[in-house]
Amino acid sequence: MATFRVVYNEVTKVALIQATGLPVPSGSANAGTFEHRGTDDLGSIENHVLYHHVRDLLYKIGVQDMQSTKIDVSAESRYVPVDAIHATPSTASIAVGATQQLAVEFVPTNATDKALVYESAKPTIATVSATGLVTGVKKGKTQVAVATKEGNKMDTVTITVT
Repeated sequence: MATFRVVYNEVTKVALIQATGLPVPSGSANAGTFEHRGTDDLGSIENHVLYHHVRDLLYKIGVQDMQSTKIDVSAESRYVPVDAIHATPSTASIAVGATQQLAVEFVPTNATDKALVYESAKPTIATVSATGLVTGVKKGKTQVAVATKEGNKMDTVTITVT
């Protein structure tokens, strides 16, 4: 799920769906936010769902005439799914008590949802934090899995604790 903001310009009668965090265009007012899978497909069903999200927000700020309102989507709000992730380093050797920060490359690099989950197969050998910091616990070997929260893309890193 992604969160989108709707801004409305009373003069031009344009409701713009944009990524949250983008500046509100001049002459527009914030109408509110909604959560939705994405704006990558503005075809029949997706457009219908987005229309209802926007209509509900505009009604809340007093806009009743949806027939003369144009709904637009900013280019920055287009949903880009994750095709793959690559964790680095692919293997690491660390001492007991030492740490190794994992990095993750997203394909494509402009993917919308970059939230990750990390998990150690053997936390008695090495633990991993929510930000990908691996800590050696005792001698041995384990795998650390890195996965996207959305889309089920995964990669693994082999950790040897010495």
